[in-house]
Amino acid sequence: CRPEPAVFQAAAKAALADAMPSGDNQFKIELAQRIIVRALTSAAAGTPQRIPALPASAFAPISGASHHA
Repeated sequence: CRPEPAVFQAAAKAALADAMPSGDNQFKIELAQRIIVRALTSAAAGTPQRIPALPASAFAPISGASHHA
């Protein structure tokens, strides 16, 4: 049973309840809330069986190259 997104949003708001913007950086608090929700959602989904290589990785597929398993 996975928690509803609202649970993660509430957790993010609670974690940043005392955060105060400084100048024009209110967006950073909102960004942090979204990052927390994304991290909790990913953690709740579990670890995938296979994690693809990052695009700049030496292990990323090369366009046009043949791949042998």
